[in-house]
Amino acid sequence: MGDTVSVTNLIDNIPKDGCVQYFCPGHLGSKYQAASQLGEMYQYKAVTYLTFSPDGTELLANMGTEHIYLYDITRSRNPLFLELPKLPGAAEGSKSGADCSGADASVGTEKTKHKFSPDVEQLKKEGNASLEKEQFLQAINKYTQAIQKVNGKDCAILYLNRATALMKRNWYGDVYAAVRDCHTALRLDPHYVKAHFRLARALLKLDKLKEAQICLEELVRRFPSYAKNPGVLMLEKDIGLEMDKARHRSPCSRMQTETYEQKENYWRTMSIDYEQRYIGHCNTKTDIKEANYLGDSNYIVAGYVCYHV
Repeated sequence: MGDTVSVTNLIDNIPKDGCVQYFCPGHLGSKYQAASQLGEMYQYKAVTYLTFSPDGTELLANMGTEHIYLYDITRSRNPLFLELPKLPGAAEGSKSGADCSGADASVGTEKTKHKFSPDVEQLKKEGNASLEKEQFLQAINKYTQAIQKVNGKDCAILYLNRATALMKRNWYGDVYAAVRDCHTALRLDPHYVKAHFRLARALLKLDKLKEAQICLEELVRRFPSYAKNPGVLMLEKDIGLEMDKARHRSPCSRMQTETYEQKENYWRTMSIDYEQRYIGHCNTKTDIKEANYLGDSNYIVAGYVCYHV
């Protein structure tokens, strides 16, 4: 028998840059996070099928017991949890929007009310109506259609409304998708107090406690008139309670932190986040067995072992 080669020696022979690239949805980057949201049986994910686009610029992968994800291999997009934009054209600490009171849903408002075209306004109203009826899938679809029509301009409220619907639906990956929508809303309108608040709430739900605390503290620092808002105070209390639980969690109940080689840690840190998520028939009992491009690559087709396509 020849000499065996250890994994460590193999990694030592791989260049740090330019040879290895990880692709992973941001919400699956933490093992503790995944286990706390999905349960122990869903702690680990497996890719059951992957393929490249015809031109080789995109990677399509199915995550077992979850969803289908599309990655742009030409664009480096790292997972995003907390990256607040600077406030342009106004001194930080100035009040943004109207006073708010009561439940957390009333926190903040846009600095400027945007006027949409009649068709976009109608989609927004239909989305709001579906959200009130707890028809979250329909609400998400309506907000998405409205966003596509305005092409990403002056539509912070549409992204935030979709984030709200995603958090309420709460399918696998929905809360992280809401985090991404909150960041988009804040890039479009950095004075959007409600987007700061919703982002902090989503980070808490993802068990990103430190990030949630920083986000809420920054909201109060930028907009001090909201410091005593009931919704803000309630969220502050919720974050504190979860931090206390984390501090007192017994060692046996914590997810064990694995020790990785330096390069492995680097590759995981530099993993590329998805560009698009595809959700159809929501099936967590059997895996999607294949996901592929259909026709001119504008469509995705997937099949399950339970005969759904």
